[in-house]
Amino acid sequence: MIDRIRIPFRTQPQFDSPHLKANLLIQYHLSRLEFPRIDYVTDLKSCLDQIIRIIQALIDLCAHKALLSPCLLCIHFLQMIIQSRWITDPDILTLPHITDRSFTHIFSSHLCQLIDIKHETLTNILQSHLTSTQIDDIYEYLMRLPQIELNFNIRGFWSTGEETRQLPTNVHADQEYTLQIKLKRINRIRVICFFFFFFLMKYDLKRIVQV
Repeated sequence: MIDRIRIPFRTQPQFDSPHLKANLLIQYHLSRLEFPRIDYVTDLKSCLDQIIRIIQALIDLCAHKALLSPCLLCIHFLQMIIQSRWITDPDILTLPHITDRSFTHIFSSHLCQLIDIKHETLTNILQSHLTSTQIDDIYEYLMRLPQIELNFNIRGFWSTGEETRQLPTNVHADQEYTLQIKLKRINRIRVICFFFFFFLMKYDLKRIVQV
């Protein structure tokens, strides 16, 4: 198993170490490799159940300590675990039925640029590689991807009496500032009841961002 992992060990591995086993299981999971024994599948499930809670706890800890970079690294790692993909993998590989890296040469665009693709165009690209049902699954997946409008400003003290400003801007030393981020979903999703919903979120990142 060791000769198939992407990130090799820097020192001689201790094969009786539980840390070594967890490392191998996670790397196999991220690379979507098949295990040589079925027992490892059960071990991986147990490992994933624990690691997601651990990463979420690390994110809370980093936010409490105002550590932005480690917090973002934990968020990226959590996304890798959930999607079972390395963060350096092409985003096209997250599409359903796209498991081979050869498909990345078929698409000349990134995933975010395929949101508005027409069904006929997608069919012409993939009809020689996938079935019509699989193409329909990919098209439905693309249409359900959220299109997000991002607005952000900074709130705090300025000598001019302003309470909020758009970034970039200058700030005063020894003053507390809050970065306010507003995310608004601009594309609509059709559901069974044929209602349309907008998704609106507002985050206060005061704890993890220090200006």
